[in-house]
Amino acid sequence: MWDVTTGSATTLPGPASCTGDLVFSANGTVLAAESSEGLVRMWQVPSGKPLPFITTYSTTLAGLALTPDGTTIATYDPKGILLLWDVETGRHIATLPYRAGQVRAAAFSPDGNTLATGGESEVQLWHVPELVAEQS
Repeated sequence: MWDVTTGSATTLPGPASCTGDLVFSANGTVLAAESSEGLVRMWQVPSGKPLPFITTYSTTLAGLALTPDGTTIATYDPKGILLLWDVETGRHIATLPYRAGQVRAAAFSPDGNTLATGGESEVQLWHVPELVAEQS
């Protein structure tokens, strides 16, 4: 991790492989990296302290999205299955209702309460607190 204001570099602990997306939360407190075999590695920023890693149910991922406050991460695989995870615990908290090929891109709203997903022929909006409440 490179600090552009000071010019110093920080090496994050853990495996170095990043095989896909690398995303920051909007508030800059969490960095997540898509790793091999469906793993997601996460760190607190700027300390570099590792957060629990996520082992997804897929061997490959197509992308990641973090809530602006860095508390929830969405992972989606090439089949379009999107899962929500608690960043602090690494616990799976919700799954979007499945339709083949549904998710090809995802982004959270600035307040983190809405998740937009884009697929082959549509964009959908999901109310995150409702999804989590229904599945907890």
